[in-house]
Amino acid sequence: MVDQPRGVFHPSTPADEQLVIFDIRASAVATNRGFLVQYLETVREWIVASASGRLVHCEVLDDIHSSDREGRYVHVIQVKSYWSRLIGVSSEAFRHTVFLFYLIACKRDLADCRFTLALDGAIQATDILLQEWSLGSPSSAILNEAADKTRTIIQTELTERYRTALRSHSKNRDAVEREWRIVRSSFEKFDFHGFVDRIGFDVARLSVEDRVRDVMALVEKKLEAKVPARLLLSRLTLEVQCAASSDDTDARVLSPERLRAVLQEDETSIAGNPQVVSLLREYIEPAIQELQREVKHLSRRVDAIHEYVREVTPSQLEVVLLNLMQRLDGDDTVRDEPIALPMKTDHKIQLNRLSPVVRGTLLHCTADFSVLEGYFQSGLVTRGVVTAAERQVRHFYALRRGRGEEPDDIFWGLVADARGDISRLESAAQVLICYLFTTCGVFERVAADKV
Repeated sequence: MVDQPRGVFHPSTPADEQLVIFDIRASAVATNRGFLVQYLETVREWIVASASGRLVHCEVLDDIHSSDREGRYVHVIQVKSYWSRLIGVSSEAFRHTVFLFYLIACKRDLADCRFTLALDGAIQATDILLQEWSLGSPSSAILNEAADKTRTIIQTELTERYRTALRSHSKNRDAVEREWRIVRSSFEKFDFHGFVDRIGFDVARLSVEDRVRDVMALVEKKLEAKVPARLLLSRLTLEVQCAASSDDTDARVLSPERLRAVLQEDETSIAGNPQVVSLLREYIEPAIQELQREVKHLSRRVDAIHEYVREVTPSQLEVVLLNLMQRLDGDDTVRDEPIALPMKTDHKIQLNRLSPVVRGTLLHCTADFSVLEGYFQSGLVTRGVVTAAERQVRHFYALRRGRGEEPDDIFWGLVADARGDISRLESAAQVLICYLFTTCGVFERVAADKV
């Protein structure tokens, strides 16, 4: 990991006269897991950024940051691998990350910055502030609390560095005091509310195998190459590793052109690289083998589901949706749309990696759950029909998941499966799928200890 100075509060001062007492240096414990997680995250960002012509930088402002070619708009990503530990707002890892983000923001226009803490681990269950903040779209009360907490973290860190500098630079106190006044002035003017609103979270406690498969799926979907996906992922990971370890900051830039150059390499040259082969054998192949075992297991489950729901006919699901549609159309009750989803539902959205668009649909449909439950309890439909309809939706889910579809594609595919060719059933189908999602009828469930 390159040891790189971060942030300067007074860029107009000549470099040889600057004290770096309020800057930060990147450092990390060199663990195989930590580096692999960071490199895989960099490959993902490189593929996504290249599609829009953006550049990705390794170990410059932070672990990863992407920018436009002018370097104006930046997305800074800090990767933390805390598989065996939990993180909270009071933890050293979080304080270090927030302070580093702050230093970067101080020398840029805050409106041009976006920050992400990519956490390979989990958040402390008792840390309600970070739990709510990390779910995205936090309330104003959470943002206010996050801003106050962040301000305290930054103030404490700056004060500690100031006191340390006074002891370490006792013969140069005037320079320390001069820099401290600049730092204090910047701190007092800083927009902490705008800052915390630009910090996002990507929390996923995934195994290395899961991460490899996740990025390899993106490689297969987004890139057209001459070589198998597993070999290409190994080659891209090696390219990131070389970029991150270079002493030349220009060599740490991953551009769309650099990606295209890798894609032009043939299988013989890539497979002949011993470093690529090492990555392939140590990480990529084991992940594929695990996936193959899971596919076999899932195939057996799908076969069992096929057998279980043979008696279910499309008309039973259609009956449920037609009756639900009539009730929704005939209900004149004015219902306020919920302003937030239950924490359990938000956790399930996060676990299944569903997009904000799907989350918005879930939030909107929640208001109509009472109509659906009232219909189920009305006695106008037998429990057998309802159960058969639910089984059929779970059957559709198993088929789509078995084909390896993306989470959002599965969600909207289920809506289409339920609606069939009857377009007027769209709203009713959305309500039913959202209801089954929140009641754990479909998609991966959140473990009890995570709720």
